[in-house]
Amino acid sequence: MTIKSLAQFVDDMIVQNDYPGFEPRAYKIGLSQDLLKGPAKLFGQALDHDSIYVRLVALRWFQERPQYLKPYIRPVLAMVDSEDHWLRMESIMALERLHQPSEEIAGKVAEHLFDAEIVVQQVAARALGKIGKRLKLKEGVVIDSLTQVARDGDPLVKRKAEKALRKIGVYS
Repeated sequence: MTIKSLAQFVDDMIVQNDYPGFEPRAYKIGLSQDLLKGPAKLFGQALDHDSIYVRLVALRWFQERPQYLKPYIRPVLAMVDSEDHWLRMESIMALERLHQPSEEIAGKVAEHLFDAEIVVQQVAARALGKIGKRLKLKEGVVIDSLTQVARDGDPLVKRKAEKALRKIGVYS
């Protein structure tokens, strides 16, 4: 397996499924068995690919296999600040599955509680519940941001923030 064959597979799948109104970034491409069993290094290289679709496939592969993500945290963290909200959302979803997240990751995700896209805010709030619980956070920027959103946020995000605070153990 090579990055070129992965990119070709992704392009072929998008072309085959194209129809009016089709959003290829939302399409969760079912990889072949050869690709699914491909090495983490292949998907690590895919995180830096020119195609947003290849990067999304790589993020989703790592979401299912968080044990392989550690060497690739930097490129995933960089995507948290991408201009594309799909990349922001999917990178946060990958980071939330880490078994040993860092406070740096929590802080980076907390910034997106105030993202321009509501769906990114929701994903960030949910992720912070899991990350905060693993880090045993009881105070700090993450808790303050979640509390602010739980008090004043969009109703959909507010519920996610409240649930995250309950999961962490600082909201009753």
